[in-house]
Amino acid sequence: MQAGVENDTLHLWCNICDGYVNETAKHCGACNRCVIDFDHHCNWLNNCVGGNNYRDFFILIWIFMFFLITSKYSSLLPSSSLSWINIRHGFLSAVG
Repeated sequence: MQAGVENDTLHLWCNICDGYVNETAKHCGACNRCVIDFDHHCNWLNNCVGGNNYRDFFILIWIFMFFLITSKYSSLLPSSSLSWINIRHGFLSAVG
């Protein structure tokens, strides 16, 4: 990236994207684009995590942690408390 001055403000030029970018932007090699406030490229989402979607990524991590913790504690429950669930042929069906 090269620095350039235009109208008394600093702009950076990305040689790969051939365009002006923000000072906090970084070019992602996996996505082949510049991302503002680049944090990392997430292989699970196949997307960059940056300024525009960092809050959504953070919420996703907390939801994942919630389900991970609740699934761990639900496996500790006695099987009689889960008697309303019947597992047949790989599908869950409620027993009425």
